[in-house]
Amino acid sequence: MMLPEINHSVFLNNLEIELSKELAYRRYHECETKNVMNRKVASRKTNKEIVESGVLSEIAFCKMMNIYPDFTYHVRKGSADCVIDGVAIDIKTTNLSNGQLLVTPKKEIDGGIDLYVLMTGDGKNFTYKGWKKSKDVYNKNNLKDLGYGSTYVINQKELNTSCQL
Repeated sequence: MMLPEINHSVFLNNLEIELSKELAYRRYHECETKNVMNRKVASRKTNKEIVESGVLSEIAFCKMMNIYPDFTYHVRKGSADCVIDGVAIDIKTTNLSNGQLLVTPKKEIDGGIDLYVLMTGDGKNFTYKGWKKSKDVYNKNNLKDLGYGSTYVINQKELNTSCQL
């Protein structure tokens, strides 16, 4: 699998943004009605804002990779955001251009993720920052407490930047 060049940017058009917001609303509503707990690890945003930001980032990454996004909105506990060539990918996002890849320890228990990617963006423009294999994320040396309990924290300079996985 080939990944984008580091710092590759993608712009979402108005239709993609509206589609993302609708999908985010449906996912949020489905989780709320099923009492699914959001395991946010470093945000003062509401759960609804986190879901919206995540869906925008997922659609941006899928657009960049020229694949069809997952438009399902059933409860997706611990599952990948997309699968490319059999590789289960979880897309993490932050609106901070120098933000970090953050992964809750529960992801390790849930399993099923092969690769994490980091996207930064403001809701319209997103930038791909790199990737890390899950086995390299789940290292006790990466555990930090950012005020919401222990979480795996990977700085951007620690992300893999090669295009070839």
